[in-house]
Amino acid sequence: MNVEKAENNDKISLLLTGLVWASGGLAVFLFMVNSFGYGIWIAASIACIIGFLLKPLMVTIRESRDRLISFREKMLLGLKVFLVFSWIQSTYLVFVSPLYDLYWSYWVLLGSFLLLAGIAGRENRKNQKDLKEEEKEEKKGFKELKKVGAILLSATLTTINFYQLYVPYKAITLQDLVIPDSISIQKIDETDAGYWGDFSLYLQRETILVNEEETLHKLIKSLEGTEVQNLRHIGDLNYLKMQRVENFHYSGYVDYEGVNVYREISSDTTKYIYGIEIYPNGRVYLLLITEGRRRIQNFSVDLEYKMIEELLKGEMTLQ
Repeated sequence: MNVEKAENNDKISLLLTGLVWASGGLAVFLFMVNSFGYGIWIAASIACIIGFLLKPLMVTIRESRDRLISFREKMLLGLKVFLVFSWIQSTYLVFVSPLYDLYWSYWVLLGSFLLLAGIAGRENRKNQKDLKEEEKEEKKGFKELKKVGAILLSATLTTINFYQLYVPYKAITLQDLVIPDSISIQKIDETDAGYWGDFSLYLQRETILVNEEETLHKLIKSLEGTEVQNLRHIGDLNYLKMQRVENFHYSGYVDYEGVNVYREISSDTTKYIYGIEIYPNGRVYLLLITEGRRRIQNFSVDLEYKMIEELLKGEMTLQ
């Protein structure tokens, strides 16, 4: 009877492990293809609840039949419950909610996951020590292979994501700016997106052509001498979240007659602006050409509402 129960427990444990790998793998895949929403949140939550809470809880319940569960173990279980639901809440805020400007949520997400992983690793080492010596030898080869595979997979995914997401700090002083000949601004409306197969075509409305010399002079004068910093880390994540949440934004291309902006780069100053983005919440981003892997980077800049009105010719009302 005990043998049958042990076999059933092993089957359940194997099933739960499979669910953890399947849901966790799905969450990683959705993250890598930038498919954010309820799908990634549900998949990640299932992996977290089963892997960090349900499986250890089943082990504790099973052991409670033969021994008393110490106060320390109960406190540790309570801590894991708190960390799991903190992680689920922060994951919801980051990937599902319409909120952006999230700072603490990213740290709670990362911190709670690292703590849960640390606790799980410690418990796993303790369980391995409790195994009988012959069981260790019997399963050693498979466990070592599984451990190496998990380490290689984790290292590969981490390296790829780090390389893609990492952006070095860059501060640029806007000095001696050249006045552009014109700025072509188009409204990018996410609600007008049309789909055909695997392609998403964004319908762009009528172009706003800004070529009045007085308006262009005002814009350059308002930017002259400003130090701007590139979006990176949490700032970049907030920007990407804002792009998904806002229904539309204005994207402008800055034209300098006869000038290839890609070639006009210096270490800490720039004379040319590649593009400009304006959002309904009043945020403005300059697209500047920089050195390095990411040639075009976004830099947040403060622009007065009157100046935004002149550029958009009164088409947008700020939220």
